[in-house]
Amino acid sequence: MAGGRRLGTEGGQTEMVRITVRVRPGSARPGVGGEHDGALVVRVSARAQGGQTTAAALAAVAAAFAVRRDAVTLVAGHPAGPR
Repeated sequence: MAGGRRLGTEGGQTEMVRITVRVRPGSARPGVGGEHDGALVVRVSARAQGGQTTAAALAAVAAAFAVRRDAVTLVAGHPAGPR
């Protein structure tokens, strides 16, 4: 999953930043931080069902970067890994 953050720059222009995240659903300690294979780790308490994990991950990334939720978008996702 990847999200973007628009950064204000001089002259009023905006810039898009693309990051790769690794989402860990069902976490007892939700938060954003750490790295796994070059991706930012996002831990969410939501379980992997019905899009709840994606919504929680996008909200967590927005909060971590202090941007509005609608400034963070999913570019591509991968199906759940082995269970």
